Amino acid sequence: MDGPDIITADDSNFEFQVLEYSELLPVVVDFWAKWCLDCQRISETLESLAVQYAGRFRLAQVDVDNNPRLTTGYQVHTVPTLKTYENGTVTGQLEGVHTNLQIEEYIKGFVPGPEGLLLEKAASYLRDRQFISAEETCLEILEEIPDNPTARLLLAKSLLWQREYLEALTILHHFPASREFRAAEKLAPLAEHLQAASSLESSGNPLDAIYTRAGPDRE
Repeated sequence: MDGPDIITADDSNFEFQVLEYSELLPVVVDFWAKWCLDCQRISETLESLAVQYAGRFRLAQVDVDNNPRLTTGYQVHTVPTLKTYENGTVTGQLEGVHTNLQIEEYIKGFVPGPEGLLLEKAASYLRDRQFISAEETCLEILEEIPDNPTARLLLAKSLLWQREYLEALTILHHFPASREFRAAEKLAPLAEHLQAASSLESSGNPLDAIYTRAGPDRE
């Protein structure tokens, strides 16, 4: 199955179709063999992912039996073997038999899904203090991926700046296990203070105002 995102690579075109092309996009090289049943399954999975991630990476398929120079030169000792090339060098490798899910996770490691750009957009809105736009962008992501931790953290921050303290606390108190968990854990006490201060400010008690001013700054 050849096309713009899926090609057959060999000794004659590897330098151009893989090494040079990897200056533009990541190229995943699938070293396979016709006699390898697991190779056929993994190749089909990779082809499906190349279609799914259209334009985000190129899949190059190399038949090891027909290309011994490439196989030896790139130290392919078993099939299937996947090697990822970026800017002309190998930046990732996966050897042996793996499940379809493991293959997909490998691809996701260097080819972000469509939510990647949206996350950058939300973070940019937050930096520019466009908090409503940041919130809307995060909700767009979470509609497709409800447990995306980065989107949830950005959403909580945008809500805090909009004084939507209870909504922010709900997110922070039910945060999924992830690399962002500690950041959410640290943010929760601030959100709790802001919620308490907001309630006290509306009470009209002058002592409450003193308590409010004594709290940490959101900056």
